[in-house]
This record gives sequence, structure tokens and C-alpha cells, in this order.
Amino acid sequence: MSGNLLGNVESAIVDFYRAKRLMEEELLVTAASQVVERANRGEVARHGRGQGFVYSIHGIGYTVVLPSGAPAHIDSLGDEDGFTSYDIRAYLDEVLETVPSIEEIRLACDLCAAQGLIVKVDAATYRFVREK
Repeated sequence: MSGNLLGNVESAIVDFYRAKRLMEEELLVTAASQVVERANRGEVARHGRGQGFVYSIHGIGYTVVLPSGAPAHIDSLGDEDGFTSYDIRAYLDEVLETVPSIEEIRLACDLCAAQGLIVKVDAATYRFVREK
């Protein structure tokens, strides 16, 4: 695996953390499930703008479009929030000219999990590391 691929996936994951933080600060929540609950109760708009980003709430999560135009899709995984390797691919599709295969992205995500940046849930799903 090239260092560029791992670096690109690491950068995407860092941006996913950033997107999660932006959404939580904007809506005063701590989890994707709370974002969806607030939208279901009509307390927040399903589509809106925050400070420097655009968001869309749907299903069991939300998507934040960062200033780069890249989407960070985050879902509730029960008690945790996470994403899939396909979400990372959608992000990379907006920032790279040549997008790696899903298998390459999974391998890079697995390496990021081995480094402690994220936690592997299943073959294609990862969750954020809990803050201490």
C-alpha cells in the first residue's frame, strides 16, 4: 500500500472527526442518534448550514459537506457513531483525481484502526474512538 493512500485515508478520517465535532457543537448534541432525534421532533432543520459547513440529516445519521466540498457521512451505530469504507470512498471521490478501490480503502482503514485512530466494527464499518 502506498503512503499516499494511507495518508489520504487518514486525512479523510481526521475530517470525519472534524465534521462530527462541528455538528455536535452546532446542534449541542453528543451523538448522531441525538441529531436524528432532534430532527424527528422538528427541533432542527433536516437540511441546514453551520459555521462553514452544510449538513443534511437522514436515516440514522447525517452528512456534513465540508468547505472542500467533500462529504463526511456519519451514522449512529447504537451507542457509538461511525462510518463505512464506502463513506470514505465518497469523500475521497471529491478530493482526489484517482480514487482507490474499496478494497484498498478498507485495508487503509484497517491500518488506521490498528494505529488506534478508529475502531473496526465489521468488514466495512468503523467507529470513532471515544474521548477520554
